[in-house]
Amino acid sequence: MSFADHADSIIRIDKHSVRLISENIVVDVDEIAAGHQVPSDNAQSDFLEGIDVQDDEFEEWLSVQRNHFEELLASLRKAPEPDEAEGRATRAARARANVPLVAVAPFVKRGKVAMENYVVDGLTQEVIEQLSRIRWLSVIARSSSYAVSEEEIALSDFARKLDADYVVVGQILPGPDGIRLTVELTRFPVASLLWSQSFDFPASGSIPDMTAAVFEIAGNIDSKLASAEQEAARSETKGSGALRDLIWRGRWHLNQLSKLDFDKAERCFRTVLEREPDNCEAHIQLAWAHLWRAWLRRGTREEIYAGKRMGQQAIRLDGSDGRGYWVVGTAEAWLLNHTEAIAYIDEALRHSPSLAIAHAQQGSNHILVGQAEKALSCFETVMRLSPQDKQMFFVHGERAMAYWMLGEHELALATAGQSIMLRPSYWYAHLIRYLAFRSLGDAQNMGLARKQLMELHHRPSASDVRWLPFKDRDLVEFFVRCLEFD
Repeated sequence: MSFADHADSIIRIDKHSVRLISENIVVDVDEIAAGHQVPSDNAQSDFLEGIDVQDDEFEEWLSVQRNHFEELLASLRKAPEPDEAEGRATRAARARANVPLVAVAPFVKRGKVAMENYVVDGLTQEVIEQLSRIRWLSVIARSSSYAVSEEEIALSDFARKLDADYVVVGQILPGPDGIRLTVELTRFPVASLLWSQSFDFPASGSIPDMTAAVFEIAGNIDSKLASAEQEAARSETKGSGALRDLIWRGRWHLNQLSKLDFDKAERCFRTVLEREPDNCEAHIQLAWAHLWRAWLRRGTREEIYAGKRMGQQAIRLDGSDGRGYWVVGTAEAWLLNHTEAIAYIDEALRHSPSLAIAHAQQGSNHILVGQAEKALSCFETVMRLSPQDKQMFFVHGERAMAYWMLGEHELALATAGQSIMLRPSYWYAHLIRYLAFRSLGDAQNMGLARKQLMELHHRPSASDVRWLPFKDRDLVEFFVRCLEFD
């Protein structure tokens, strides 16, 4: 920029400040972002090139801005080949969404399988449909995947032609009891296998059985992709400011469940929202970070209401994303609004049937109103959809409470032990373990379990136990009396 003879109309100087007259300036990055200007080949690649301010927050913000405009310049300068039109549209859509791209290759039959081709195609389409309901990723349309697959090319070329980060393939084979469907998830361009699982069906190919398998496929892919993206973002060089990396790095910190990591997670999500205020993914993750913090420190109703409002904002931004309803439903449960909580989670599952954490919360909702048998059914679904989920300690803790409520004290004891094994400091599981020993009349182990509970680093108090949002408040007071708080 050169002020030349126009300095007086552009800049104002007094003893204390220097100001730019913004209405008389055209900012090139704004024009490029709006599509009104194409950058020249010698346009500088770094946003605010030469600026060096020793401040961590400013450096993180500047890194985000530079990464964004570097990607924008690169995409505008590229002259795509005519036969890349569809790939260009896909990449442009992904750039706007800033999410991973998944392609589902048409499922194929191997060997003598008594299944009509239209059923195979329908199974492929159902998987695509369920994956499309996972709103933090993008799924290549069926027509595009089928068109590329007709070329009989290697899987790596299939991924490259569709510009896919991940590819799902399925084979239908003769099985021990009829039909076996084997599904694999592979990450590209490194071609690393992330997940593989087989599903057996009777020879008739029961539609209900296949539908259940499709939900399970989508749930496992959701879980595996999330873990892969978190690890990839975590391993990025320090200072990487891409919005996608910031979100996944924040999600990784969120899963560590420590105060320091919660602070880092919130900083990542807020940085994204500074750059993109309507980013639904950042709103959802920030809302969940807020609620998790409230859960860990047994927060006030005002804190829970704040998390609920964040979830409602996510619903307004994308009403088809089940996770917004899940966040609000969780907050309603903690506010003792149990009917509303169940209704919100039902809506979450209507939009996202394979959303494991929503099934887990619905199980918890049923426990809170004394419906333990219904709860166990929900948790069985969770363990099929996301068996390696990082929140599985919570699922096992809830299962243990359900067993205790049903009088299955040995099962409660074993399941509480599974929860403690995954997260030794989870005091709720220690409480259930103590209750199970008490119900079994095992005085010695009951005393030991209480001692271990009270020696935890974050020792629970009577107020912590009273925070538990059971509808039956007499049950909560029973827990308090059993523990004999000093």
